[in-house]
Amino acid sequence: MALLVSSKSGAYIPICLLVFLITPQKVGSLKKYLKVIGGIIIVWCAWYILQSLSIVSNAVVTESAPIISWANEPGYTLNEIIGMPLHSIYFLANTVWEWGDTWFMNIIGRELGWFDIPITSTLTVIYLLIFLISTLNTNNSTVSTRKGHKCGIAIMCMLSVGMVIGGMWIGWTPLSSTTIQGVQGRYFLTILPLCIYLLQNKFFTIRRYVDRELLISIVVLQVLTLGKILTATIF
Repeated sequence: MALLVSSKSGAYIPICLLVFLITPQKVGSLKKYLKVIGGIIIVWCAWYILQSLSIVSNAVVTESAPIISWANEPGYTLNEIIGMPLHSIYFLANTVWEWGDTWFMNIIGRELGWFDIPITSTLTVIYLLIFLISTLNTNNSTVSTRKGHKCGIAIMCMLSVGMVIGGMWIGWTPLSSTTIQGVQGRYFLTILPLCIYLLQNKFFTIRRYVDRELLISIVVLQVLTLGKILTATIF
């Protein structure tokens, strides 16, 4: 699954590191484990070389800034981002300050990307509540995620977020912009399932699983959301 996701965009390649959370005991033997891990690494590296090497090379070695097509202005190069650390930190912080809440809400689906079809904030909040409830275990649940695994998953998520933002920084942001352009909340949907494991804990639990209620709620919300979209596009 991780390989399929990463084939959509190189920014999701860090998710492939999930395979290293599997212990040899789970596979059956160390020899079989090394074969599985080795095969995945070979496929992963081959895909990355074929799809991304030229892009990364151009971003590193180019002396003149690339032209951003939509703005018809020069853009950033990797050398400029690395060579001006203070400016880059400020630029990134300003971007998160200006757009962070928009990215977060658009993950749930407030404005459906750049389609300018606003979804009622009430529906967005309900979606968020359902997601949070789905992360809760029952009082007597034996399913848990180790702290080490949580740290690994958190690092993978941060790497993917960083690669998404970095890709749009180099490929879509003109030098005249005060923030990184082109990033949409939906780009972070891939890491949303991983956040379920990060949010699971022993302090917040429920008495019983409410999967059926959550599924019914999602179906109802989907109908309401579809109605909102049709209303916004037809009328």
